[in-house]
Amino acid sequence: MAKKWSEEDMGFLRNNFLYRSNGELAKHFGVTRKSIETKLRRMGLKRGDKLPRNRVETRKRLSAAQEQRLRKQAIKLLEAGLKSISIGKKKEAKWQLARVIREYPDIVDIASVAREYMQRLKTE
Repeated sequence: MAKKWSEEDMGFLRNNFLYRSNGELAKHFGVTRKSIETKLRRMGLKRGDKLPRNRVETRKRLSAAQEQRLRKQAIKLLEAGLKSISIGKKKEAKWQLARVIREYPDIVDIASVAREYMQRLKTE
């Protein structure tokens, strides 16, 4: 029977397909490598020539356009966290700020702002 892919599953694939092989992803989801290949192709996700194994190595190889796209994503997530703070949703804000810190540590200025706001939330 075909796997029903949730948004969470597809998000995991988007965030990890560069760092894990199709076999590793298949084991994680309990499906075949072929189904992972098909899902990645349908999602439009492609790997480069060499499979990088860590985020730092990958970030070093990104083009300027890719860096800019990552920066925009980080800013969007940070702004969502700040908006959550302003309307009083502290738990949601903590989750969003933690995600900025975890997923975008190489974008130092944005990650440091997220850490600063996270500290403020912890002291309140």
